Amino acid sequence: MKSAWLPLLVCLLLLTCPAALADAVCTSCGQPIAAPSEVTAEYCVWTCANPDCPMDGRAEIRYMHTPQAQAVPCDETVPCAYGCGTQIAGQAHSFQTHVSNGDGTHRLQCDNPDCDQVLVEQTPCSGGTATCSSPAVCVICGGPYGEKDLSTHIWGDWVVDGDGMHRSGCLRMGCWENRRDVCTRWTVAAADGQSVQVCPVCGGIDGEPALVRVEGAEYTMVDGVLPDGALCVREGTLADGTRAMTVAFVSESGFVSTDSAFRVTVPLVSEQDFCLLRVGPGSVPTEIRHTFSSGLLTFQAQGPGVYLLLPEA
Repeated sequence: MKSAWLPLLVCLLLLTCPAALADAVCTSCGQPIAAPSEVTAEYCVWTCANPDCPMDGRAEIRYMHTPQAQAVPCDETVPCAYGCGTQIAGQAHSFQTHVSNGDGTHRLQCDNPDCDQVLVEQTPCSGGTATCSSPAVCVICGGPYGEKDLSTHIWGDWVVDGDGMHRSGCLRMGCWENRRDVCTRWTVAAADGQSVQVCPVCGGIDGEPALVRVEGAEYTMVDGVLPDGALCVREGTLADGTRAMTVAFVSESGFVSTDSAFRVTVPLVSEQDFCLLRVGPGSVPTEIRHTFSSGLLTFQAQGPGVYLLLPEA
């Protein structure tokens, strides 16, 4: 009587020792299993070749072709691990991805795993835009290349930096560049007869809180050449309680001198009527005609200046 567990024993031997199939013997009759009984493109079949084997040829097992190596190199072949003689071919090279070389060039390399074949060694990176915080990024390989562009700083507002200096920092994320410059000094006669020095660029006043920039101030030209830079209006309260305001044009380089005439509109908060007095720089205090309605102060300015907002008697 044939044992029912013998086929399982043969299968177990084949499963646990696939690399030794060519030298295996049938556990039923002891005859060698010298060659696979069937080989297809997908699998190989191993059975006992002894026609008198008690298993009647039922001791067979199929194996999908498996390469001896974990990965088959591109465009190469390796034999099947089960010893059937089948050669298993690797993938064809796939040159699709450009990889940065880290030196401003990139290479065209095979995309397949475990393949480092390079088709093109070096091609210059291109495209992208450099900024003050980062170099350009190549549109082909995605790698950074070249130098930062320090001409792309986005300078913020000038602020007091002490010792008669002011500074401005770059607003671009990742850039920590700062620049410093000497304050522009205007001597202004205050209402109490004393004088103070104020910078129209940063609003700095010696020994006092700086004047704050007024957002939303606008101007229209009346006469003269359009000044470089942007209108900068600063406003605040001096130590003696006098309300002061500076009107100037400021560029990335600092104060811009101009003698053009322009009409200024400044958003202000005031609960009482006031007279507008121009007190500097370099001029005799002069009352300026103005209108104040719906929170907007409008007047005509001749060049930059410092103004006092004095309560009407």
